[in-house]
Amino acid sequence: MALAGFQHNQITDATPLGTWVSRDLSGSPFNVPANAAGVIIEVVNTAGSTAYGARKNGSTDDRAAATTDDLNSNGHTWIAVGVDSSRLIELNQEAAGIDWYLRAYFDGNDETFDLNATQYTPTTGNWNNVDIATQTGGETAIAAVIEAETSALEIANARNNGSTDNRPADMDNHSWFLVGVDGSEIFDFYRASTNTSVFVLGWLTGAATFLVNGINRTGTVATDETFGDLDALSTGAIGGYIEVAASGAADFHVRKKGDTDDAPSPGDDTNEDMSSWVGEVDGSRIAEARRVSGIDFFELGIALAAAAPASLLPPRRGMRHMLVR
Repeated sequence: MALAGFQHNQITDATPLGTWVSRDLSGSPFNVPANAAGVIIEVVNTAGSTAYGARKNGSTDDRAAATTDDLNSNGHTWIAVGVDSSRLIELNQEAAGIDWYLRAYFDGNDETFDLNATQYTPTTGNWNNVDIATQTGGETAIAAVIEAETSALEIANARNNGSTDNRPADMDNHSWFLVGVDGSEIFDFYRASTNTSVFVLGWLTGAATFLVNGINRTGTVATDETFGDLDALSTGAIGGYIEVAASGAADFHVRKKGDTDDAPSPGDDTNEDMSSWVGEVDGSRIAEARRVSGIDFFELGIALAAAAPASLLPPRRGMRHMLVR
């Protein structure tokens, strides 16, 4: 299975400030297993607008600069980053006040994260194709892991190629996306100007299903920042890949139904960045969310449970076991 190890454990801050520092996720309480490919981290900013970044250990990627890689004051978001064979990542934060929480890992069976991201330059001004087939090589991607940065408040978003979704919105400095690609390994990116840079960190090849058009799962969640149930995700989901679509700065949080985490607190989680939520759902395929007016939650894809190994499957009726000498 691609997405596993759901949790909410804090990672030590990235100090000394303003430098890339490694963090080991192999031991307790994280227990990211050998062969894992990457992790999902929730980033929470409890201070003023602050530059931050994350990368695979050993990478030379360097996207943690002030003015292009900030997280808004009291903002939060979910990001994806590769891990090396020792389950190390590198983090960078400009100032105190950034908190990092490990939320899940990719177990390495159905995904790849490159050491260094590949940059793409889609045409500006509308939705335009990004073809990752050369980057994925002999593998066939079903989804792309995207990081974007901008030097100014820009309109941006990503979608599956062929989609009619049209939700470009404010992207303020630094955002991650996880969206489906078509059979030719193409997604679309809305890039308002050359101020926005687009990077593909990795891709998924299975244990997930991605939609061409997102499904609004907001349901009856009120706009008073009290938690309510999102509509159930598609059949088979153990987790979701959700686009948080906001019209300007807005307060929100998403979690598995029944969980109690709520950091940052209501009223203190303003976020102008394009945001994605990647996390676990309960046995009825439900996550819960709180929001203010102007926010909706769209299912872009679901994480699927692992198939049982062939050796553990019961024999088909009528089949006999034979001992061959």
